Amino acid sequence: MCSLYEFTQKKIRYVAVELGLGSFQPHFNGEVLQHRYGDCKDKASLLIALLRSVDLSAYPVLLRTRDEGKMDRDSPSLSFNHMIVAVPRPEGYLFVDPTAEWTPLGELPWPDQGVLALVVRDDGVADVTETPLASPDLNRRRHAVEARLALNGDLEGITTIDFWGSDRDAMNELRENPTTS
Repeated sequence: MCSLYEFTQKKIRYVAVELGLGSFQPHFNGEVLQHRYGDCKDKASLLIALLRSVDLSAYPVLLRTRDEGKMDRDSPSLSFNHMIVAVPRPEGYLFVDPTAEWTPLGELPWPDQGVLALVVRDDGVADVTETPLASPDLNRRRHAVEARLALNGDLEGITTIDFWGSDRDAMNELRENPTTS
């Protein structure tokens, strides 16, 4: 599962072209593979097809990201703005977002965390559930400084900062695309 997730995550560029039916309907998986890009619906649909090709169950998930505000549980209508994937497990769904290029399998980017999600199963039933919220210890930084004070008062040193969770994702994105952030 990890290799299929990473392929869809890293080898299919995330490009949102939301014109006409493309706003609501994913492109054919063959087109997405051929062009090597797609929006969230395209990447989620492709990952679902790839997982099913190796006999793993996977379902589309519609959600409204945290930055767009809360969704009304009683009447979600067209409140969704994102599509991810749910893999059923005995302990519940494993949610994965193939658009989150730097987020490892088993984690969600912060906009997907702790929001209502509509899992659309093959039998036509939709499960309304909530995506997991990462514990605070997964989102942290560690700063380390090695410094030397010379006799003349000059200070030389190296600072190392390690990032986890959402900060890690943001720093990786900044490193890869320094002019877009």
